[in-house]
Order: sequence, then structure tokens, then C-alpha cells
Amino acid sequence: MAASAWCRAAPPDRGLGEAMQDARSSTMSPSLEDSKPRPRWLAAVLAVCASDAVIVAALFLLARPYTGISLDARLYIGRGLADLDPGGVGRDVMFLNDGQSGFSLYTIVLRHLVGWLGASTAAIALSLAGVAAWFAAAAVLAGRLARGRAKWAILVALAVLPAFYGYTEVLRAAEANAVPRPFAEAGVLLGLAALASGRRVLACAAIGLACLFHPIMGLAGVAVLGLFLVVADRRWLLAALLGAVGVAIAAALGLPLFGRLFTGIDPEWRAVLDAKSPILFPSLWPGEAWGRIALQTATLLIAATLVEGRARLLLVCGLLVGLGGLALTLLAGDRWASLLAVQAQPWRMLWLTVVLATAALAVCALALYRRGPGFQVVLALLTLGWMFLDAPVIASSAAGLAVLAYAMAWRGLIDPSRIVAITAWVVVGVLVAFKIGLQAWAITAILQATVVGSNRGLGMVRTCAVLLPLVALGWAFRARVGPRSLAAAALGVALSLVALGAFDDRTGFQKTVERGTALPDLAARVATRPGEVLWIGGGPEAWLLLGRPNWITAMQGASVVFSRSLAMIWSERIRRLLALDLATPDDYTAFVSTVTDPLPRLTAASMGRLCAAPDAPTWIVAPLEVPLEPALVDRATLYRLPQTDATFVIAESGFSWRRIDTYALLACRSQSVIE
Repeated sequence: MAASAWCRAAPPDRGLGEAMQDARSSTMSPSLEDSKPRPRWLAAVLAVCASDAVIVAALFLLARPYTGISLDARLYIGRGLADLDPGGVGRDVMFLNDGQSGFSLYTIVLRHLVGWLGASTAAIALSLAGVAAWFAAAAVLAGRLARGRAKWAILVALAVLPAFYGYTEVLRAAEANAVPRPFAEAGVLLGLAALASGRRVLACAAIGLACLFHPIMGLAGVAVLGLFLVVADRRWLLAALLGAVGVAIAAALGLPLFGRLFTGIDPEWRAVLDAKSPILFPSLWPGEAWGRIALQTATLLIAATLVEGRARLLLVCGLLVGLGGLALTLLAGDRWASLLAVQAQPWRMLWLTVVLATAALAVCALALYRRGPGFQVVLALLTLGWMFLDAPVIASSAAGLAVLAYAMAWRGLIDPSRIVAITAWVVVGVLVAFKIGLQAWAITAILQATVVGSNRGLGMVRTCAVLLPLVALGWAFRARVGPRSLAAAALGVALSLVALGAFDDRTGFQKTVERGTALPDLAARVATRPGEVLWIGGGPEAWLLLGRPNWITAMQGASVVFSRSLAMIWSERIRRLLALDLATPDDYTAFVSTVTDPLPRLTAASMGRLCAAPDAPTWIVAPLEVPLEPALVDRATLYRLPQTDATFVIAESGFSWRRIDTYALLACRSQSVIE
């Protein structure tokens, strides 16, 4: 059957919620075609505003607020600044030992955009462009594989459901961040859409472009393309075998990049990677990651039996690619510690698995519910697992039970009564309602504790306590008023304006930092002496505000897998700060900190020991959560912040807001040593 048979139960050419209001009278709400004639341009605008595409796109954007130059965007923006200022930010130890930027076209694009627009504007523009590209590519793929309600159900699922992969909630597909991953993912999705249409040349071009932006993320597309080719013509297996032999020969000859295949990671380097980047080694992943993988596998297996043709092949390939990459990492990276296997991170192909599994859940929801009570129980189990992805026992148990129940229902071994299905849904509904209630309580408590200078907390929109009621209300509203009514157009306009207006969730102080305008007097003072800056508890502030290299930060440890020299320098300096109580354990051991301790307090003793070292920083910037000790007051210059720097802090005792109103600047290494 053609790939358009994604869901046999989906009637053609019917929009989201359209079937729910067929029997309703058009008089329930004024139609775009009712009453007196309107100008054609106005009718066209209203039709677009009321369309499923606009509403789902707005929902997609609303679920991805922009949090600024954070996470990996700090590294990419920093690389752009370093390229533009090789004598300043370019002297940062991270960029002097850069082992990854040369493999991506994105760094070239970013360098020009940062030089043209500035770091702040370039970052938000790239983030918005990445989200738009990803959604457009997903819409094209959904349009190739589904029609009507199935298509829009897939896009709604991709908009609202969590798309995290790998180690806990660190990496997610379709992220709103100034990184190359969303663009590479979009290229792969476009390539899959081309494959679903039988257009191999276009698929190769799209996936090739994805690899130019991010080779690691594009690898999933290459693998799926290869599987499609092998299924179509087994002779491609010979080409794959010859390619593998060629790689082995290149590795044996020690050719650049390929030689890393047979190069091991020494114990000292491995210890740093285990501590700072457990994301690289699946054997170190927590149960949450494996529960998520189990549920995604179950969802894809079930959905693959509900579709035919290229759609089925695509789902199966997506599953094989993700699990194959994970197995390769466990064997070649975790066990053999091959440098190339660890750096290539084939486990990241799981991003495509989670995207296709999310789409597959929409397929299951439409098909299983119509097949009777036994299959409705299966759908209830899948729903339970997806709603509790962060609970590995529930997620993995739901996955196993769903597959078992589906197999038995498929073979006719079970045929429960309708009351059994209703009971299953009641139990699932109660558990989901309980989780939503807990999240709503936490959101309310956080909002009530908001302080001056904090952001709007739009990251909480991602929770099911907000998204699910929003989707349910929107669906019911459109079913009530009709998809072509003025009210539906108003809903589309309102949701779009809210999504665009709420996209930027940075604090006021964060915006001034990213623009480089927060503390001009401090920057002028630092400019009087060259050298590195130690920004206690900081990230990219030294790059953005001062145009200076960081002496060391926890942030720089994110790239230690690509450079042994960086790993050794980073580890030694962070350990030195830990010994002086100028860093927290999370700075060394957490890939992304989830527990934030109080900021380290600078003391005269710790400063004296640090600044006596021959490689000491020139300056120390200390955010003052508590006043400086008296011995340092005369040596420091205090700078009052134009706006309060408020940071949401999650600690073992609960949550709170850290408020910083003053920075202290202290000279560390003497001028004679610098000269």
C-alpha cells in the first residue's frame, strides 16, 4: 500500500476536530462564508488564521520558550565570538583546545551572524529559525505519511509530548536553542519525507545537508537511508560491506579521524569523562532513560503493525537505527573505549527514534480506540507510560504490558468486556489527574514565590499540567464553533500572538548581559589589564560582557570528550577551585546541574592561594549573594547591577530564588607576572 496509508482509519482530507462537529449546525458560530461578502484578501487571511496549521504551529512554539544563550548555545555563541576576537575570547582554553567546531557548517554561519547582528540577536534569531525549520519539516513528513486527522494528531503529539533522549532530560529534539541540532534534525526529517515519497535523490540531498550542520545528528538519517536502499536492492549490502572494509583500512593506516577508531581512551581521561559526561556512556544512564527507551520501543512495535508500505518500513528503520546506535555505543564506546565511537556518539540516533515514537503514539491513539475494548486497554497502558516517562518502573511496566496485551488481543486470546476497558481508562485517568494536580500545585507555588527580576517561568508551559488542558480546551472549542468560523480564526490569531509574545523568556538582566551592555564600568576596568577572568559560578558572562577568556567554568567541561588536553586542564583547575571552596561538586560531576548549591564565597585565604599560582587569573568577578568578608572589602570594586539577577534554584531542601544585586571585581595575578 502507498505510504499515505499511515492510518487506515483516518478519512482523507479532514482537518483536526472536523469530524467531531459534522452534525452541528453552521449557525452555532458565524462561518467565514456566512453573512455579507468580504474582500477576498480578508477571507483568505481569516481562512489561514483559522487553519489547523496556524493553530498547531502556535502550540508548537508555545511549548518551546526561549531561555537565552544557555546550555550548548553558550559554546556555539562563544565559538563565534572567539572567531571574531582571536586575541580576546579566542584565547579561552576551551577554544585553544577545540576539537569539534571544524566539522560543522553551522560555526561559519554563526560567526557571520554574530558579527552582523550581535550575539543576543543572532542567538534568538537562530533559535526561532531552528524551531520553524523543524516544524516545517515535521509537517512535510506528516503530510507524506498521513492525511486529515492523523496528520494533525501527529503534529499535536510532536508539539506537546516530551522528546528527550539519552541521559535523563538533557537533550531533546526540536529544542529552541541556538545550536545546529534542530537544523540537522529538520534536514533528516525532510529526507525521510522524500524517502516516503520514493524520491531518493532529494532524500540524499536533505540528509547530506543535515550532516553538514551536525554530522552526529545527521548519522540517523544516513542509517535510515541505507536501510531503505538495502530493502529496495540487496546489492547495497555489498556497498556497505566495502565501505566498512574501507573504514577499517583507513583506521589501520592511522588516517585523520579514522585513526581514532583503534585509539583507546586512557584511564585518566576516562575518569574525567565518567564524572562530567556520563551521557556518553549508556552503562552510566539512570533507570529513567531505559524506561523511556522501553516505552518508545513498545509504541513503535505496535504502530508498525497498524500501518503498511513505506510508513511501516520507516517506523521499523527508526527503531532499528536508535537501538543499533545504542548497542554500538555500549560495545565500542562503553566496553572497548574506542575514541571514535565515544566521540561519534552513535547513541544520539535515539533522537529519531523518539520523534517517530511520538508520531507513532498518535497513530495508535486513532487506530486502537476503534478496534474494540481489548485494544482500548492497550491504548490506556501506552497513555499511562507516556504520561509517566519520568518514572522508569511505571514506563517500562506499561510498555511490557502494552505489548503483551496487544499481542494477545491481536491473536484473539483476550476479548475483555467494555466495562474492563472503561475501568482501565478510569484508573489511568485518576493517575494522570493526580500527576497534573501535583504539577499544578508546584507551578502555583513557584509563581507565588516569584521575585522582582525573575523570568515569567514559561518553561513550566512544557508540563502536562498546562499543555494537556490547553489542547483539550482548544480541540473542544473548535469542535463547538466549527473549523471555518470567525471564532476559530480568532483562536488562531490569539494563540499565535501569545506564542510569539511569550517566546522570549529571558530575565531583564539576562538580556542586558547577552547584549553586552549590563556593566560597562566593570568591562572598562577589566580592559586595563590583559588576561583570563575567573567568574565565580559563571558561564559565558566573561565572553559576552568583557570579551575575555574564562580562567575556568563548569560550562567548559561540556567539550572535554573532544580534546584530552582540555579535559586535563579543565579537571585540574576545577579540582583546584573545589579544594579552595570556590566551586561546588556539581561543577565537576554534573553534565547539567539539577541541584544548585549556594554560590561559593570568596575569602581572603582562598584568594591568596589561588592568586599565588603562576597560571592564576588576572581578575576575579564574584557575584555577592552575601557581603564580602572585611579583609577583602578594601581590595574590591563593587558594581551595582542595573537590574536584579534572579535565578531559580532547585536544592535538596526545595526551591527558591537566588537574588544578586552586586558584583565584586578583584585583581588577582599581579601586573608584573602578567608582563
